[in-house]
Amino acid sequence: MDEQSRVINNQRDELEALSFSPTSSIGLKLVQRCSALKAENRELGHVLHTGPMEKYKMEIAFQNKLINKLQVALKGSANAAFNSL
Repeated sequence: MDEQSRVINNQRDELEALSFSPTSSIGLKLVQRCSALKAENRELGHVLHTGPMEKYKMEIAFQNKLINKLQVALKGSANAAFNSL
């Protein structure tokens, strides 16, 4: 009996889905919910896409600054060692 009830409910749900009207009150709520979910998915996709990239870009910029400082310090110490000879 439970299996028959489940099949009947599934078929009823399918029938209601086929008669969907975006102008009905339930249809309007569903369309609004879909729009909200779509916007949320778009935002999450953007965060997931740019999140790690921004972190790596910042790390690369920091490493480049450090390399430049070390190169300047190395040139300065090399010049000081050469001048002391």
